[in-house]
Amino acid sequence: MGPVRDINAELEFIPDIAVLDCQLPGLSGPEVAQEIGRRGLPVRVLALSAYRYER
Repeated sequence: MGPVRDINAELEFIPDIAVLDCQLPGLSGPEVAQEIGRRGLPVRVLALSAYRYER
């Protein structure tokens, strides 16, 4: 798929696994995961995130 901008349009196709980041363009990963759970969809969520730590 790609970046989620409209959860209703994106969930016309229900994937087996959603790979999410905390800072996605459009909706955030936690927002997408919450909507998947609220709708009771059979989607497994894998949350990944990487941030560069600079001193």
